[in-house]
Amino acid sequence: VLVGMATYTRIGVAGAALHMAHRALTAFVLAAAAHELEQENRGLEEQPPTPYLWLALLLAVLAMTGVPPLAGFGSRWAVLQAASLVDWRLAAGLMTTSAVALLAALTALGRLRRTYPAPWRRPTSVEVYLLGAATCTALWAVVPGPMLGALHDAVSELTFLKPF
Repeated sequence: VLVGMATYTRIGVAGAALHMAHRALTAFVLAAAAHELEQENRGLEEQPPTPYLWLALLLAVLAMTGVPPLAGFGSRWAVLQAASLVDWRLAAGLMTTSAVALLAALTALGRLRRTYPAPWRRPTSVEVYLLGAATCTALWAVVPGPMLGALHDAVSELTFLKPF
């Protein structure tokens, strides 16, 4: 977000705004799923553990790190385009950082994963909500063109931004 804003380009600012909106939704899903998983780990629920929360965390992590074609990639791509206009090394550094963050997040989720014996119980309403929210974060901007177009039109009114 900071790099997109710092480029002072229309596509960078539009990508940063879309990225910030996506991050807010993803952070909500990650925090809520982690809270529910913490309750499950403490044994506050009497039902057997199931992978619903783990799947919600996995979807949110993949969306947050911008794995193509999930939602985080569209906004990240716009920011990378703007960064490459300023300096290609900055864009390469951002891509490397994203890959390292994805590897670290998947490693942490791999340690969190445990065996879930079948048959699984029915998901609770909170788990259904979190899975739905995680799916929404993964898919809400798979086709970012309309959103980026609307944001680009809005930031085009800002006269101090570069015209690309």
